[in-house]
Amino acid sequence: DLGRTCYRSVCPRCAPMWDVERAEVKTARLQSVAKYMSSTLGCPVYKHHVVISPPDDWFLACDDPLDRTFEVVKQILKLMNAEGIICYHGWTGADGDDRGEWPDRVFNDRNWEGDVRAELKPNPHFHCIVASPFIAGGEITRRVEDRTGWTIERVADDDTGRSLDDMYAVARALTYSISHTSIMVNPDGDNQAQIRTFGERWHGGKDTRQASVYDNVRRKAEYEVRKVAPTT
Repeated sequence: DLGRTCYRSVCPRCAPMWDVERAEVKTARLQSVAKYMSSTLGCPVYKHHVVISPPDDWFLACDDPLDRTFEVVKQILKLMNAEGIICYHGWTGADGDDRGEWPDRVFNDRNWEGDVRAELKPNPHFHCIVASPFIAGGEITRRVEDRTGWTIERVADDDTGRSLDDMYAVARALTYSISHTSIMVNPDGDNQAQIRTFGERWHGGKDTRQASVYDNVRRKAEYEVRKVAPTT
């Protein structure tokens, strides 16, 4: 008997279910948003995994630099007609690219200060799981980087060039991204995972209704997330 579950992001025992619950909800909503966008725009809408990183010298002299930076990321994605989820990651592997390493770092009873921290270096970046008709790449993103220092990388399959083909792929990307999202730990216990959702169809607005999530989509999302969660 495991007793009560708190579902807190910083609880070593409950954090995996905290991740799963959020991934289920967001996977279902992203699927619904993509379908609704396709019907309103009159064109196919795809799901994409995009990583956006500010310049190394990025600095904001304000009270809420992270919130302000989230707004910049949202504006970049808005230019691509994208809506979805943004997860802030403050760290990366000390040796560079570490995709695939995080399942061994989190939810495995490892100690942050004495163990995991030694493998990492500060590297602020944003994982964006979004719906959009088209995410620019190649020469366009190279020009953006040359002019602004911001890097935009669309994570895609090397063979097909596709990013998130189906709900299974969305579930994988979300459970992975949420698992090591940075958390603002407050003294009063009101901890805040640095995840934002955005978009007119995601939230609804003055001129656009919110995309509806139907029961069959919710059940499919739950199935896919729980299938991939043990490995992501």
